[in-house]
Amino acid sequence: MPNMTARFGDYRLMRLIARGGMGEVYLAVLERGGFAKPVALKSILPTLACRPEFVELFTQEATLAARLNHPNIVQVFDHGCLEGHSYLAMEFVEGADLGRLLEAVRGPLPPAIASEIVVQLCRALCHAHQRRDLSGLHSGVVHGDLSPSNVLLSREGAVKLADFGLARLRNMAAARGTVAGKFRYLSPEQADGQSASAASDIYALGLIAFEIFTGHPALPAPDSPDEALARAKQGVRELPGDMPLALQALLRRSLSLEPGARPESAAEIAQAIGAICPPCGPEALAAFLQRSLPASDTEAAAPERTALAVRPVAPTRTSARRLWLVLFVVAWAAGFAWWAAYPEPTAPPKPLGSTRPAAPTGLSAQVATPAPESPPQTPAPAVTPDAGIAPAPASTVVPAPLTIVVAPDIDILLDHQPIRGRQIRLPRRAALLELVSNDPADPLRVRLRLEPAPDPPGAWTLNAESKPWSDILLDGQPAGQTPRSEMAFAPGRHRLAFRRDGREIGLEIINVMASP
Repeated sequence: MPNMTARFGDYRLMRLIARGGMGEVYLAVLERGGFAKPVALKSILPTLACRPEFVELFTQEATLAARLNHPNIVQVFDHGCLEGHSYLAMEFVEGADLGRLLEAVRGPLPPAIASEIVVQLCRALCHAHQRRDLSGLHSGVVHGDLSPSNVLLSREGAVKLADFGLARLRNMAAARGTVAGKFRYLSPEQADGQSASAASDIYALGLIAFEIFTGHPALPAPDSPDEALARAKQGVRELPGDMPLALQALLRRSLSLEPGARPESAAEIAQAIGAICPPCGPEALAAFLQRSLPASDTEAAAPERTALAVRPVAPTRTSARRLWLVLFVVAWAAGFAWWAAYPEPTAPPKPLGSTRPAAPTGLSAQVATPAPESPPQTPAPAVTPDAGIAPAPASTVVPAPLTIVVAPDIDILLDHQPIRGRQIRLPRRAALLELVSNDPADPLRVRLRLEPAPDPPGAWTLNAESKPWSDILLDGQPAGQTPRSEMAFAPGRHRLAFRRDGREIGLEIINVMASP
């Protein structure tokens, strides 16, 4: 490839993003007739570009991939050969790939986050598999090499699938010993030497869904296609017993050995996942990425990181400090019991930015609102720092209004919806309150289920869970540890705190007797 000071046709090279066994990926700017657009420019190694059969296949696959135009697919803009270098110009995605997110979290993703990723990925596959040409004839495209490394997550919360058409190129290069094979996400039929099909993509999608919902791969990493086939026949690892049965059944069906036993389409999987576990929406996904990933990991997602055995090139000090705005919204939409049963991570996520002293801490009051297309199961009440209280439904007991004042810098969600400000006036009904401390290394998360109590009149009860477990203090006195159920609050003013290893989430509960 030309040096970084030279132009490459209409492209001005900015910096090297990644390097692998099949070539190099650059951040470049397409400059043509006063038009400028950043792209990811993939240059094929001369040792491969000099082989006519490879160039022919490269041209076929690039042409096919360029016909795919969908928000969840990395767009291919241009391809060709210049100065002895075959190249591919693709959409430049600022963000990180799914593999990096899994490495950072080191455990299961929140159900609504996992669902959002899977549903968007399904949309990409559905478009590719069901594509028709301009004459209306079916001309579907099979990915054939789906893995977390080519699932790109943009800083706006978009999921984009990259590397369409690279499977056959990788296989041809591997036959000459150029690239090491990638077998963990290989379908049984591909491992057995058959061509990839839409059902093969469904199997790989099932492996990815298994991993992000459970926090570990469905199968041990194989070293060869034969080993991949043998391990697939042995069956996947056990699913968590507290996972919804419908989700367990869907994952097992997607990972069936026989292609015909799998779901017929990615659209079927998206519909089923959305019904079992409503997705959080792109904005909440973006906020989760900003919280979970180091800034240097979220600057640019280079396609083909693993498919091409790519090794990331260290960013400059300046680029590594382009921090995202720190936000955090966790839309836990799959149910209280499932959330409470999550295992604690084996290691804390990588920090984002500087840490704070060990003291009562919290998150920025700036929060993102989940996208309208994926509302929570229970509509959230209209709550603002000074909002009034919705009228109570007809009942024999009128619950007392409940006001909660949270310590500064605590991120708050009420019925899965982010709340601005420190003071919350709860509706006169059961409510779910989620609080998160601002400790970049290992935040304290508290979930409170509040319900009006029939006796004494005006009282409330509270069930508390936290991740990790924490000590509870009520009005300055020890009150046990989480999980804790049926804590009663009579009318009056109470101070409640959750503490663990110097971290604290504190709140004041103001319970005023209601008028009948």
